[in-house]
Amino acid sequence: MCKERKLGNDIRVIHNMIGMYCDRYGADHRDGVAPMQGRTLGFLYCNKDKVICQKDIEQEFLISRATASKMLQSMEKKELITRKELKEDARLKQILLTKKGEQQHLKMMNFFSGVEKLLVDGMTKEEADELYSLLKRVRHNLEKNL
Repeated sequence: MCKERKLGNDIRVIHNMIGMYCDRYGADHRDGVAPMQGRTLGFLYCNKDKVICQKDIEQEFLISRATASKMLQSMEKKELITRKELKEDARLKQILLTKKGEQQHLKMMNFFSGVEKLLVDGMTKEEADELYSLLKRVRHNLEKNL
């Protein structure tokens, strides 16, 4: 029992180690942007051609309405995003990256591309592809049971 492999624990430990690495070496690249705000900048950047509203962010990151609202308000104060009413439904607001938000995202991505390389250091391309595939399957297994 004590010698069993515990995938959930290993994933949590790796997650914590990535966080420690980013805290230690990534502060200069974040400029006060919290990790979740950074992921949101990336989501907005990668979906520039789509209309993104708060509900999309809630669904993408599996966060509550209150959490998303508080985070977006903070990002707006930092001038990383703006919100614009939609013509079709004035109750909904499209979330848009500002120039500052886009620049911040690119700065952070430069750092995180180095982190990604570190994570697969010593693996062949095939091994890295297999790891991504297996992790995607783990995520899928959890999603279908939530």
